[in-house]
Amino acid sequence: MSNSSRCTTLRRLIVHEKVYEEVVNRLKKAYSSIIQRIGDPLVDGTLYGPMHSKIGVQGYLKAINEAKELGGKIEFGGKVIWDSKTKYFDVFKM
Repeated sequence: MSNSSRCTTLRRLIVHEKVYEEVVNRLKKAYSSIIQRIGDPLVDGTLYGPMHSKIGVQGYLKAINEAKELGGKIEFGGKVIWDSKTKYFDVFKM
């Protein structure tokens, strides 16, 4: 049972080098369509609402920094969007 308070984000994806670019491009296209629907969860049409806490956002930022330190590249997003009404949004990272 869920009241929309669960996270089903993709944390890791192993992709063969032959299809890497195609997979990344498709994910970027999909994520860019979702960005248009970030907002207040009480507003119709919102698909992606704020994170529940500043600590949660800090955890995502820590994961991004760790990935970069290990040679990773952020292909899409990875930045925090601040909204004074709903507070802590974290944009998709890839």
